[in-house]
Amino acid sequence: MKKDYLKYIAALLLFGTNGIVASGIGLPSYEIVLFRAGLGALFLVSAFCILRTPQLLNNPRKLGLIALSGVSMGACWLFAYMGYSEAGIGLTSILIALGPVVVMALSPLLFGDGLRKRTIIGFLAVLAGVVLANGGKLEGGAAAGMVHGICSALAYASMILLSKKAGDADGLESSTVQLVAAFATAAAGMALSGTGIQVPDSSDIVPALILGLVNTGIGSYLYFSAVTNLSAQSVAVCSYVEPVTAVVMAAMVLGESMVVIQWAGALLVVGGAVFCEVSKRFAFSPHFR
Repeated sequence: MKKDYLKYIAALLLFGTNGIVASGIGLPSYEIVLFRAGLGALFLVSAFCILRTPQLLNNPRKLGLIALSGVSMGACWLFAYMGYSEAGIGLTSILIALGPVVVMALSPLLFGDGLRKRTIIGFLAVLAGVVLANGGKLEGGAAAGMVHGICSALAYASMILLSKKAGDADGLESSTVQLVAAFATAAAGMALSGTGIQVPDSSDIVPALILGLVNTGIGSYLYFSAVTNLSAQSVAVCSYVEPVTAVVMAAMVLGESMVVIQWAGALLVVGGAVFCEVSKRFAFSPHFR
């Protein structure tokens, strides 16, 4: 397996535990997003100042695209948490899963990635798996929550496409810029919402640090240092590892029950992703090797 592919999967596995870690934080969703982005950005800025010298300042176009991808990431998180509270996690997760569909649909036009039959088959398998992993049911919810879920999906697709459009960049520097932009977006969203900042309890500190420094800081570095070197279709298909990880971890750690149909969905997602990646007829786009 390619090193970048392993880094990408590792990032998705970390992201899949976000809900588990966040369940131990007794703060409103807006504030969780703000702390998550802020701590992650602080971690990466510190690491960057120690280990690197700025390079993106010499390429304003690339810097702008990377910053916009960070804005999209922050918007994705904000819309997702809004959808969770308004329409439920199940329906919102299904709607956010439309993001990779958008990536796959646009990648032939934007990046010249040809749609292969095996890629389409694997993608349909993981999409069906996401539906099954959420219990095979769509929860009822407000129209506003559905709109926010769709907005999160579009923001997620935009994040991937903008990251790839920026091309190769130092993984640490690009992820630092993206998280700083995501934090600014979360702060702006919180300001527009008119909600104040609630002081966290002592019991919130440890899970908040894990969510911000490990899951977001390290996870974002692994994610963005790998995503530009993988084809858009590979990124789209394998991204479904994240929601399935969330379902499985919720069952194992929080004791949430998983029925047979959900386990079948998890197997479909993993199997579909592996099918696309190990197939001899699947090739990474030459533009992103």
